[in-house]
Amino acid sequence: TPTFNAVIAEVNEWIRTRQDSRIIPIDYDLSTFDYTIHTDDGLHPNAEGAKIIGEYAASVLLPYLDIEDPLADNDIETNLIANPTFTGTGGSFANMTGDVADDWIISNYTGLTGVASITDEAQTVILNGTTSAGYIQFANNIAYSGVTGEEYEALIQVDISNMPEEAQFKLLSDGVIQLGSFSAGVEFGINGTFSKTLRTGRAALAGNDTSARFEFTLRVPAGVAVSDLEITISKPRWGKVG
Repeated sequence: TPTFNAVIAEVNEWIRTRQDSRIIPIDYDLSTFDYTIHTDDGLHPNAEGAKIIGEYAASVLLPYLDIEDPLADNDIETNLIANPTFTGTGGSFANMTGDVADDWIISNYTGLTGVASITDEAQTVILNGTTSAGYIQFANNIAYSGVTGEEYEALIQVDISNMPEEAQFKLLSDGVIQLGSFSAGVEFGINGTFSKTLRTGRAALAGNDTSARFEFTLRVPAGVAVSDLEITISKPRWGKVG
């Protein structure tokens, strides 16, 4: 009702003018919120509406939060990844074109046309076309001297954009790292955009080892049209944890 809306406006203005460090006003920008699409009853947000509201709230609150950066603050003693800054263009690839950094392998079995590039110490692949059921994988073979009982961990920053909203692509945690006969992580269902530091749990060696394979895999369903689907990996870390 008009009276109820007036009360809401009055309370909101009171919140905005509060001089209290414990209160962080969030004036929602609803320019991208469509009540016919993002609610089921014209008032309460559905899942997509809640996502828009939540992402906006997060953008306002993030500067106030002291969040640990797992890529900067971790217990890995020495990063054993071969070429973690993605220099050179001597890497190998399958079913795509472009430049792949030294010591890296990109396998494209998505049915999409792929073009690889290297920028700002990161490896990017842009995909176009219609998917067939399959996956794209970024891999790095590691030579090291592992001793029984030692614990190892992996981290990597993954950024994905232009993911079709209607398609549930999957980030396979099994592909984030393979350590000898070990694998670790969880599975994410994603659509739209994705930006996350993936971090495996610690895995202990069951025996002495001299080689490991660091992998990140994105599995795709069949029959999805994509346009400039961009996948970027950066800041990979793998090593013994103290």
